[in-house]
Amino acid sequence: MQRTEINGVPVLWEQGPAPLTAALTFGVGARHETFRTVGVTHLIEHLVMGTLPKSALDRNAEVDLNTTVFYATGPSAEVVDFVNRVCRGVSDLPAERIEREMGVLRAEEGLCEHPAVALSLLARYGYRAQGLAGTTGPGPQKLTSEHVTEHARRYFTRENAYLILTGPPPEGLDLRLPAGSAVEMPSAAHLELRLPGRIHGDNFPLVALSGIVSVHDNSSAASFAAAILRERVEDELRGRHGISYDIGFSGTPIRLGESMAVVWADGHDDKWQVVVDTLWTAVSTLAQDGPTIAEMDHALAMSVADLQDPRSLPGWLMVQASRALIGREVQTREQQLEIDRAIDAESVRASAGQLLDTALLWVPDPSIELAGVPDLTDDDLPQAEPIEGRVYRRKALAIAPRDLAVHISDEGVSVTASGHIMRVDWSDMVGVASAPGLRGVITVEGRMLRFTAKYLRDGDALLAQIDEHCKGAVFETDPEEILG
Repeated sequence: MQRTEINGVPVLWEQGPAPLTAALTFGVGARHETFRTVGVTHLIEHLVMGTLPKSALDRNAEVDLNTTVFYATGPSAEVVDFVNRVCRGVSDLPAERIEREMGVLRAEEGLCEHPAVALSLLARYGYRAQGLAGTTGPGPQKLTSEHVTEHARRYFTRENAYLILTGPPPEGLDLRLPAGSAVEMPSAAHLELRLPGRIHGDNFPLVALSGIVSVHDNSSAASFAAAILRERVEDELRGRHGISYDIGFSGTPIRLGESMAVVWADGHDDKWQVVVDTLWTAVSTLAQDGPTIAEMDHALAMSVADLQDPRSLPGWLMVQASRALIGREVQTREQQLEIDRAIDAESVRASAGQLLDTALLWVPDPSIELAGVPDLTDDDLPQAEPIEGRVYRRKALAIAPRDLAVHISDEGVSVTASGHIMRVDWSDMVGVASAPGLRGVITVEGRMLRFTAKYLRDGDALLAQIDEHCKGAVFETDPEEILG
């Protein structure tokens, strides 16, 4: 693997089979957004691609949790032209196309990661950083040109970019990008959950088992553990029962030294209990007994085959660019082979144990049961203390609980109603839905506290105070979205 620099942009390249592949990678993805601006990175990607003329080149772009990548494969001169045009597009976004591309994003309505990964991240971390993979936020139609401009200025810079090539840098590459500064990987704190546990929802027809595992630059034990779990689950659900098709696994960096591993499987409506039992048995037995010699040999053989396949070079280089952008060391395929060959069964068993201890199951059916794994979906919040601050009380003739009162201060806002107190500290607020006479304060855990001005004395003043405390997080919406 060779390294160089062009116009201040680091370049990684290694000679691979023709034709040439290039990928310009920026260290910005969904985790760098806020709940208010979910989708802005994807919008910028669309705007840049919209500046390119029609071409027969094999090209595309994508946004995931951590990165935005523009890539192309084909004749050298055409690939160079693609990369140069992307750099010019990033430097001069076509603002006149913003509204049009918002409509395209609304039609696309996709998550930036596989649903199993996205839902697991959202359940664990809420509406911040890595948890944003599991939500579309207020929607792309709520974004503004200021959101686009500021996001591009901060993240689409030469200090936050890498170019990878499957051959020596060709003549004519012009990687002039806006200047910026290094970007850290945002990482939200884990929500307080009773783990192991399970949650249910009908968003997607699948079962996902996630856990938090320790990882290091020189360790692939967690990847081996997830791969072995996938094989065990596939043998049972697809080979023996014939009830699943999509069975997979993934690892997602949370912070340096820590990753979330996920194994998932789809199934039939009347077979979800079998899917859940199979996943849980697979991780439990691997954590207790470890892998067999045959499983270790197969996992290593699969890794070696992939690393030695010339077709895997572009993907490998893109992974290395992503590693470099979050502060990890770049590795060659030869180094990875040496690491994988040194993995032993005990380290794989230990990784499975970490996954089991921190396991969170996403299930599509609330009737599913699993001994010792509680359903956390409707966990009650502990009784809160009211905020000490200005008090807004119920109007005399309002159709509302008699004890209705809202307390607000620089610390947060609380609502007392029917003897129950609900509270949000501003530090836990991620967005405010706004409609005439209504506000919905959204928390990192996904709760919404609703405020109706007509039920309170000086209710309009309360809404104004909420807006003042939550500048930048307010977005307009339909009243029904707040009232539920």
